[in-house]
Formats: sequence, C-alpha cells, structure tokens
Amino acid sequence: MSNDRFTKEETAEIIRRSLELQAKSKETQVGTTSALEIRAAAAEIGIDPTFIDQAISTRGRTLGTTVKKGFLGAIKTVNYEGVFPGTLSEDQWVKTVQSLRANFGDKGELETLGSTKEWFRTNSVAPVHFSVKSDDKESVVSTSVDLSSINFIPFLPGLPIWMLTSIGLATSSIPPTLKAVAIVVWFVIYALIARLISRGIGKQLTAKMMQSVNDFQAMIQTDASSSDPLRDQLANASTGSETSTSQDQQT
Repeated sequence: MSNDRFTKEETAEIIRRSLELQAKSKETQVGTTSALEIRAAAAEIGIDPTFIDQAISTRGRTLGTTVKKGFLGAIKTVNYEGVFPGTLSEDQWVKTVQSLRANFGDKGELETLGSTKEWFRTNSVAPVHFSVKSDDKESVVSTSVDLSSINFIPFLPGLPIWMLTSIGLATSSIPPTLKAVAIVVWFVIYALIARLISRGIGKQLTAKMMQSVNDFQAMIQTDASSSDPLRDQLANASTGSETSTSQDQQT
C-alpha cells in the first residue's frame, strides 16, 4: 500500500468513492457508527470535530417511504416522510415552492394551516402533495404522489387498436384454437407495453418528488450551516455599541 499524500478535496473524494464501493459490495455488513468514532476518524484526516457535530445536528431523519399497490401489483401511491432540524422560515418556504414548481412544471396551489404549509398539484392525472410542519426544533416533511390514474391511462390509446386487431383475428380463416391463442398473446403484449409505460411515468414522478425533498434538505441544511450564533451575537453587540456611541455624541 502506497503512502501518498492527498489534499483535503482529494481526501473527501476518496472517502466518498470508498463509501460508494462499500455500499455496492455484497460482503458489506449493515452496522452503526458512533459519533465518537466519526469524530476520531475525522480528526485523523484533519477535519475539525466542530464541523462533524454541525453535520450531525443538521442531518435529516428519514421516517420512511411507503408504497401502496393495487390491481396486479400496480403502484397506486408513493408516500415519503422525513424530519429535518430547524424551523421553516417564509423565505425557505418560498424557495421550496420554487423547487416544486420547477420539478413538476406546475404552479400548484398553496395552503397554510397553523404551522403546516402545503403545496398541491391537483389539476393533473397524477396529484402531488407536499407539506412541511414546523415547530421550534424541527420540520416534518410529508409528500405523496397518486399514480392511480397513471396505471390506466396508457391502456386507453392502444385499446381501439387491440380491439380492431382482435376482431380481425376473430374473423380470419385461421383455426379457432390459433385465433384464441393469438388474441390472448396480443392482449398480454399490449398489457405489458402499457404497464411498462405507466411504470416509467410513475418512476419519473417519484424521482421528481424525491428531488424536491432533496432540494428542501440541501436548502435547510445550507441555511443552518450558514447561521453562526456567536457571529450574530458579536454583530448585535457591535450594532448596540455603535448606537450607544452615536447617542453619546449627539448628547
């Protein structure tokens, strides 16, 4: 093993890549790592433990993604819920709405009920709901996308084609047994194609939903990390001192 030296940027990239490779390894065992172990490992590569504590305090906690299925295993709804530290501000909510509108290409509808802010996309075959409920310590994000209609819409355009083709097969001169087999096989092919289309659309919408969650997480963590209580206190103290000096001069 070589003893090369790496910059902090190179070290971060190596660690990131190592984690990716480990996650893909079949031999990887699921386990947990304590905060002390993380701090110790970070200290060895020159990372200030303060930033480790900050990263731990600003990380989100995923409560889970639930998928409800319907007829023949078709996905009806996809729901996600996660908890992120910090109270949602009005500016952060504006950024969140902008992200949702950009990801889904829809203005949507807004609603506020107490500490809960919601965004809806209802004028679509795939309704989407995104809500954030905040208190003094954390924000709970709940999202859902309804794919019920998506499962049937791809069947509609091809249905007349399948029916006309089936009628043609039924009136053809081929043996009755072959007619029945051909009609059944053609229906299975038609159904599989429609299912693949609906599944692809569902994956795209689910990916957009999760992208909105990731955008929210990145935004709230960036704002949290940019907040420095000590710096704010010093700034307030400085402002107060300047105000006091100005008043003394006027006196």
